Amino acid sequence: MKLKKVFSSVYTRFISVFLVSFLISLLLPNIVMNVMHTSKIYDTIGSDFRLKAENISKLVTDGNYEVSEAVRFISSSEIIITVYDSETAFDGLLNTKELQQLQNGEILIHGSEISYDMAVIVYCDGKYICLKPNLGNSAISTFLHAQTLMTIFQIILGVVLITITSITVVIPIKRLSKVAHDVTNGDLSVTVKKCGSSEIGELTNNFNLMIHTLSENEYLHKEFVSNVAHEFNTPITSLKGYAKLIQKKSDNVQIKSYADIIMYESDRLSRLSADLLRLSELEHSDTPLKMENFCLDEQIRRAVVLLQNQWESKSLDIELELEEIYYTGEEALLYQVWINLLSNSIKFTGTNGKITVQLVRKKDEIETVIKDNGIGLSDSQREKIFYRFYKADSSRSSEGTGLGLTIAKRIVDLHGGKISVQSQIGKGCCFIVTLPVNA
Repeated sequence: MKLKKVFSSVYTRFISVFLVSFLISLLLPNIVMNVMHTSKIYDTIGSDFRLKAENISKLVTDGNYEVSEAVRFISSSEIIITVYDSETAFDGLLNTKELQQLQNGEILIHGSEISYDMAVIVYCDGKYICLKPNLGNSAISTFLHAQTLMTIFQIILGVVLITITSITVVIPIKRLSKVAHDVTNGDLSVTVKKCGSSEIGELTNNFNLMIHTLSENEYLHKEFVSNVAHEFNTPITSLKGYAKLIQKKSDNVQIKSYADIIMYESDRLSRLSADLLRLSELEHSDTPLKMENFCLDEQIRRAVVLLQNQWESKSLDIELELEEIYYTGEEALLYQVWINLLSNSIKFTGTNGKITVQLVRKKDEIETVIKDNGIGLSDSQREKIFYRFYKADSSRSSEGTGLGLTIAKRIVDLHGGKISVQSQIGKGCCFIVTLPVNA
């Protein structure tokens, strides 16, 4: 997966496109040059070496020089001359006909045009003299080495420049991606740093405008919900009062059952209203947290005791593994977190189930784990579990308001912590709350 991510990154694509383009632009001219000029260069070198071979032959034949002396006169740093006493040195290279031509005074040229590797062979005074270009110390070799070094330098320089160019493009995209992720998680206070008037700069400006619009809409939505929740209190109280009055005054069983339903639903609306107001207060209040030092493990025990009737009615096994930890935060708010998380676990754990609560201090954080063996969550449910009004089990829509976990997350966020959930269908849920040690 990591390898696939590397190959699909913008950096890799930029560099790959550059290298492919560069190699194509480099190879094409070389191929054209080789096709057009290699034959000419080869012929020129062949003619020069043939002339040297003729000179050696003349020095030996007409000048009465020894072969070794003639070779010494002709030799230079750009030519390698080898003298052979027998034709066996050319087995596999020359056939019988070519050997006969040599002995008749002809000069033969063998070699490859592509590599400029050739051998000019002449026969004189009973010896076979082979002349080869010293490719390691010739003008051609120097040119090829210089060309190779220049190509390597161009590739390195090109990779560096294209990397720098890609960074200038990728960094704003990564910055935009990070902010988009924050917005996805509900943080509308973020903005993307402006980066000029280019296409990416225009995209950044439009993205910031979108965040601003979303933020305004979210504020209006929350303000509306807060106002509605506040206005609910009076009519709900009136409904509940009249329902109680009907229960007392009426002897009709059916009417009393209707009154019970009104009272039940009134209580549910009242809880919803209270939760909405609480969440609105947490999201809009600029009042700093009332920080105080308290015993965190004892607070969790009190929450478990408060919910004792609920878990005992389902015969649940509650297991506590709590280190003694003192924490600095707003005690009342964190107490609400444990109540909400424990209530959620009790609600979705079957009869005779088990809930485990762990509290441990780690290096830079305090971790609380609330784990149950209830019905669990699917991946899609787990992603939405902290959304407002979301209820994973629609069959229990009348139980709770769908705001408990949202409130818990907001409180943890206010303390600089994190809350997450791990779950699988049929294997229960595990809520993990981490709080910074120095809150």
